[in-house]
Amino acid sequence: MYTSIYITDSKKNLVFEYLLTSQAPTFQQLCSKIAGRDAAMDAMVAISKDMSLYRQAVGPEKLWYWALCQACGDPLEPQMFLAQYHQVLIEYFDKEALTVKKLVNNADRLALLLHAMLDAGEVAVTDSNRLRQLVPLRNDLSTILNSATKTLANTVKYADSKQLFGAPVATGKVEAGQTVPWRTADCRYVNNEIYVDLVETVNATLRQKGSSLTLINGSLSGKIDVKCYLSGNPTVQLKLRTSGHPLDNSALHRCVELGEAGVATMNFVPPDGRFTLAEYAIDLSAISQAARRLTNLGLVTVSLASGLGQHRDEFEIKVIIGNSTQVAAIEDLRITVYFPDISDAAKIKILRTTHGGWESDLSRVRGVWAFDKQTAVGSVPVLRGCVENPESTPHAPPVFPSHLAVSYSHVGQLPSGIRVDTIALSDLPPGSKPFKGVKYTSRAGDYIVRA
Repeated sequence: MYTSIYITDSKKNLVFEYLLTSQAPTFQQLCSKIAGRDAAMDAMVAISKDMSLYRQAVGPEKLWYWALCQACGDPLEPQMFLAQYHQVLIEYFDKEALTVKKLVNNADRLALLLHAMLDAGEVAVTDSNRLRQLVPLRNDLSTILNSATKTLANTVKYADSKQLFGAPVATGKVEAGQTVPWRTADCRYVNNEIYVDLVETVNATLRQKGSSLTLINGSLSGKIDVKCYLSGNPTVQLKLRTSGHPLDNSALHRCVELGEAGVATMNFVPPDGRFTLAEYAIDLSAISQAARRLTNLGLVTVSLASGLGQHRDEFEIKVIIGNSTQVAAIEDLRITVYFPDISDAAKIKILRTTHGGWESDLSRVRGVWAFDKQTAVGSVPVLRGCVENPESTPHAPPVFPSHLAVSYSHVGQLPSGIRVDTIALSDLPPGSKPFKGVKYTSRAGDYIVRA
């Protein structure tokens, strides 16, 4: 049973709270129970004998969702609900990411959504389209109120007393039921459009062995997001070119009906608005060919060499960015370099860099090689540097980076090579000319290169 829901930033600053009972504690009252815990704290904190506080960090927005539950048998259930609530907010506001300002300015919407989703502390409604009907957006609610006010004013202005008080009561037209529960009945759009966004995140740990890289473990986390603004009750058939990757263990939206080809052919009646059609994971370690494993890491390959130079005390980081006609540039490329063995008196000295610049960290155990907003494909950026020891210890052994953390993104193709083959639409209103758009986005998640 849910007692209260809270949203904070990663520093535990309260953004929103929803208390289901008058006895439910505020987040400020719970702070003493979680004081001193860092970002790596447990996902569950026992508050009392039969009450626990659950935490879920969702999305790149660095927002923390909290649920205070009483007598919860399954510890995964609150975390799944918090992740689902975050997804409901994403789809409700039709945003790719949520900000603190957005949540603060729409605190009433957040409370109304939770009021609709929870009944006596238990989950009742989770369909985004059903929630939109129960809790209209501000612009929709304003349109309804303005229309009702205008109709009432015209009726009072032009009708006489006999019409007002002697006419029979009009009965409203009963709308036909929904074709499917996840789609609003009788949708109408001026511009019929459907957008399919495929996003893949590279998570890999590699080790430098001589001049070659060896994959220790790695995976690709992908999802297919759809924004659908189609009139009526259309049927969509989405065909994928999977590039030989089995996607049998994908998590699918309940609107999907699989064809004989499995996830490669998905038929569905889409919800209106934004929703996640499918999520999948590709285990790169399961690929038998070593060369193919590295190919599926994407366009960016980073290597680390140590013991270079006349005194064998230099290190070099080389970034090989592959050529692609589908990708214009690599965006926000950053490489964080870690020196755990550096002394307080030592200094990191950059000897040569072909792209970007070096940013030193106050902790002195790391630095960041930061590139421009965009880096051209086909280029090979190189950084060479060394760690200078103080004059008091001139014969100290050289210090080299222990590992690198890589982050970047680009648009145009996926590391796995998966692409949309066709998007076929049927059962649209006569004369409709829908627009179809496809976008591919690649990102680096936990991408580590060890020395």
